[in-house]
Amino acid sequence: MAKLTTRFVNEIKPTDRIKTLWDNQLKGFGLCVRPSGKKTFILKYRIGRGRRALSKKHSLGCLPVVTLEIAKNQAKSFLLMASQGIDPIKKDCALLTIRELCEQYLERYAIIHKKQSSLIRDQNLINRVIIPDFGKMRVVDLGRGHLIKYHHSLKATPIMANRLLALISTMMNLAEKWEYRPQNTNPCKYVDRYKENKRKVYLSMDQLERVGRALKQLKDTESIYTLSAFKLVLSTGCRTSEILNLK
Repeated sequence: MAKLTTRFVNEIKPTDRIKTLWDNQLKGFGLCVRPSGKKTFILKYRIGRGRRALSKKHSLGCLPVVTLEIAKNQAKSFLLMASQGIDPIKKDCALLTIRELCEQYLERYAIIHKKQSSLIRDQNLINRVIIPDFGKMRVVDLGRGHLIKYHHSLKATPIMANRLLALISTMMNLAEKWEYRPQNTNPCKYVDRYKENKRKVYLSMDQLERVGRALKQLKDTESIYTLSAFKLVLSTGCRTSEILNLK
């Protein structure tokens, strides 16, 4: 635990792991520092009193958009409502924006449950498409009509359109689970996905030479089995899983 001051929050450096620092003055109030340098204020609280009271965790926003003072004031307000048996998240859920839901999706779900490559893909879709086009909309206002129109506008890139729809569908399911939307109201339902044609990619001789040079540079740092697997994939065209399962 530490005393969270403006100077402390601004000067704390990220590490290669997620670091959570709890305030020693305001119980349940903390700061989450990610390896990317992103700093998020968080709050753990119980609805009601006693050990059997339901415990919840909530994001209060990120620096520099939300300052320490603003986050602490919001935390105090939340704690007051929670002590009276009122869930502050439910009270605020009607005003929750899709931008805020995206932040919670990454923090509460994607970072924990998804592979690094999938997490990076989701972050790119969120930053490039979802937030610019839907970020200001309230979660409860997103309807099937919005998604059908937007999905149709991406018909020239069917794979991207389908990945985007799948990501939004996951977030809407979580919004229902977290009680930000009524149950069984996922607007992605009945939005038809596009047919995806499999793509074949062939490496040129220049690209193959670059891969070969890269493998040589890694011979002293990577496992011989990993490098051999790469060579077999290039030589045979087999799937990665087929090569890795060989005996």
